[in-house]
Amino acid sequence: RFQSTTYIIILPKKQRPSVLIKMTDQLAIRLLITIVVALLQTSKAFSCDDDPTWHGKKSVDHNCQHVGEDPDNRCHWFDSAQVTAEEACPRSCNPACSVVLLAPTPLQVESCEDSATWAAELNPEHNCAYVGQHPDYRCDWISAEGITATVACKASCDPECNS
Repeated sequence: RFQSTTYIIILPKKQRPSVLIKMTDQLAIRLLITIVVALLQTSKAFSCDDDPTWHGKKSVDHNCQHVGEDPDNRCHWFDSAQVTAEEACPRSCNPACSVVLLAPTPLQVESCEDSATWAAELNPEHNCAYVGQHPDYRCDWISAEGITATVACKASCDPECNS
């Protein structure tokens, strides 16, 4: 029997759901293998590195970094050789290049303890003790690192810890 571990998938801010996925280690390994195989099959030389020489055809300032500031509207831009930003700037345009799978993180506590370092993304003063004052809605809060209070603040958020 495999032990269940909490894995956190961190997406770019615009696409970040406050979802926590629990799965067995074996399932997580299968999922990672599936993702890697799919990436390798779609591109022989797949890389998430932005081309440092690429820029849009209208301005040298329209580089991959600039494209990444508004990818929904800029990833379709072309350079003078008709290469799209989507092709040249995968880190800026391809959501798969922004997905990080952390397993397990240092903040994951298996016991009923609150993290001493976790803080909410919007206010660093909102720590686990603050979350514990109103856990019904604060346990869904997320840190700047993408870790939910549910994971980091076990004593405050897990009903089993309070029984």
